[in-house]
Amino acid sequence: MQVTSNVGDVIRRLERLQANIKKVPDTVVNVAEKDARVTEEAFLHAPTTTVDVKPSMVHVVRLGNVIYYSAYGDDVSFIEFGTGIRYPDTNPLAKKVGAKRGGYGKGQGANPPWVFDEVPGVASALSEEIPTKDGSFSFYKTEGQPASMPMFFATQRLPVKIKWALKEIKL
Repeated sequence: MQVTSNVGDVIRRLERLQANIKKVPDTVVNVAEKDARVTEEAFLHAPTTTVDVKPSMVHVVRLGNVIYYSAYGDDVSFIEFGTGIRYPDTNPLAKKVGAKRGGYGKGQGANPPWVFDEVPGVASALSEEIPTKDGSFSFYKTEGQPASMPMFFATQRLPVKIKWALKEIKL
């Protein structure tokens, strides 16, 4: 009788485990999607050369058992990898993707300060506005911006969050 009871317990535990395993893909995707919003906010609030930061979208893409983050927007690469020669190459993936200090915009980023044009009134703490005489647009002098690395930090943060979520469903 004792043996039957133990076998019954094992079967019930296996059935519960099987039910929990079925929850894994949805749990992982839910965690990734919540973290994608955190990553979007990091892009939005990163220090940039203008206050006119374009929204960056972060999408979660699931291909089989693999989760990918995909970020796009006008400022994504500048925010992720930084620009100019003043800021160090802090993103560990910079060299792998060809981002290098001073490599922005046809070599402009290799100059200590460089100038770009934009609509008036968007200077940030990282740039100085030089308005044109007619005021239709402005030039901005900058030394670049630091790499804020929202995507890199997401790759560090997400496995930990997934691990905690899987503990919650008892795996």
